[in-house]
Amino acid sequence: IKVALLKHDVKNPDALQLGTEADDLMRQSLSQVKLICESIMRNSTTKISFNDALRILVFSDEYKDQRKAIMDKCTYNGRFISKNTKPAFDLLGFNDNPSGSDTHSALEQMLIELVKAGAQNIFTDNLQLHGKFGSNNDIEIAGAMDLLVVNSSGNMEIWDYKTAKVCINKDTNSEYFGFEQPFGKEVPGVDAYSFQLSAYAKMLEEKYGIKVDKVRLFVIGKLGSDLAGKGKNGVVVGFTNKHNKLMDIPRISNERLNQRADENQSVNDGNSKTSEEKKGTVTENTEARHKKITETEIYNMVFPYNLL
Repeated sequence: IKVALLKHDVKNPDALQLGTEADDLMRQSLSQVKLICESIMRNSTTKISFNDALRILVFSDEYKDQRKAIMDKCTYNGRFISKNTKPAFDLLGFNDNPSGSDTHSALEQMLIELVKAGAQNIFTDNLQLHGKFGSNNDIEIAGAMDLLVVNSSGNMEIWDYKTAKVCINKDTNSEYFGFEQPFGKEVPGVDAYSFQLSAYAKMLEEKYGIKVDKVRLFVIGKLGSDLAGKGKNGVVVGFTNKHNKLMDIPRISNERLNQRADENQSVNDGNSKTSEEKKGTVTENTEARHKKITETEIYNMVFPYNLL
């Protein structure tokens, strides 16, 4: 637990938990969704597709209780983050009538997007990848995909979910995600995400012969206290239920991927230190961060590990 806490230098323990728990909870929830959809398909008197089952789960009153149970199964009695149910509901909760609501939790919006995309299956577990990049094919890159979606054409789409703070441009009174540039404009600053997701796609296609149609980013909006009307500008207080958004991300060519890998490796080589220098830096940073974490903060931040 201490190792996990000391990796982060945060003043607000709630902000830490918002960022670190969202991915795992979304993955757990989607695994539950897949199990329920497979059950619906097995129990149907007629042959139905995964997308049909998904549509039934999301929109049918018959499955209202199963929808609500997903949040409870993936959180501690429906709670996480300062033992408050509101953030949990905004991340994983379901409306009584999803089709008649203007606001949706991140999970509910994700499932609606999957229905719209004609998803014929989803994969959430054991999605680790590794491969070699660079002009000499000697730079190893590894990562774990969040979600693989079989689309209506039978090809794969890579979906990655990211939490991003929703900010407000006080000059125009418009809202935007923290990574969007410039302020208030619908021009996402997704260059880093393009590299990550394009690398995943390249590894899937070249190592496993799996055709990747699209790479997409599902943005989970984090609500700042300024937008929540609680003062203290910029402090993250929870998730929004109206800013979650699916975005298509442009793929980078394989040539550019190799160039980027070479550039990154060059920077890393220039910043390299001896093992003793690195050890000293880690020790110094760890001690400095440890002094900033009080016993109360550690108690507050320990909660997600109860899920283990």
